[in-house]
Amino acid sequence: MSLVYQRGFSAVEVVMAVFIAAAIGVVGYLAYDRTQETNKTPTVSGTKDLDVANKTLEDTNLDASTTDTTELDSELNNF
Repeated sequence: MSLVYQRGFSAVEVVMAVFIAAAIGVVGYLAYDRTQETNKTPTVSGTKDLDVANKTLEDTNLDASTTDTTELDSELNNF
């Protein structure tokens, strides 16, 4: 009885390796995308946005001695 040694990889082994690599890539991409979405900072895209922000700040007219955080929170949510 002679032994026959297999050379190379079977198609099933190659497909499994590609599937595992793709799954790891998808999980990594989703984690990266979630991190980017969470860390987004608002940006001013033009003078119109800046004018709206300045008008909103002028309209709030909050007193510096305000200790009521409910008012501050509501103004922040409206902004």
